[in-house]
Amino acid sequence: MFSKITINHHDTEFAFTVSGTQQRTNFRKKTDDSSAYMKCTDISANDSYTAHAIANNTGEVGRAVDVSNGYAYVFKKGTTKKIRNWTYERGFKYEAIFMSPNYAHKMHAEGLWSPDSI
Repeated sequence: MFSKITINHHDTEFAFTVSGTQQRTNFRKKTDDSSAYMKCTDISANDSYTAHAIANNTGEVGRAVDVSNGYAYVFKKGTTKKIRNWTYERGFKYEAIFMSPNYAHKMHAEGLWSPDSI
């Protein structure tokens, strides 16, 4: 019997407005062991943020586990990166990207992301 494979690599828009705090994307279903994908299309002034993968089994806001194994990525306007993660391998069902502004002031960033990059 064949099982149906669900692919979840389409891009989803994100927008962050933070004031010296941290933010995350919405959680999305993780369907394979590929890297996540993020592209920063716009950001205020010459700001940047650092991002890494987090995961949980509910897909809802609340407790999440860092699944980055120490890999973190700096994003500026125009930056596109594959984000290493161990969401699927650790048995979690949902993934989000956690971001921290690299400067302690108000900033805004926009772009696209996906939990699966294949």
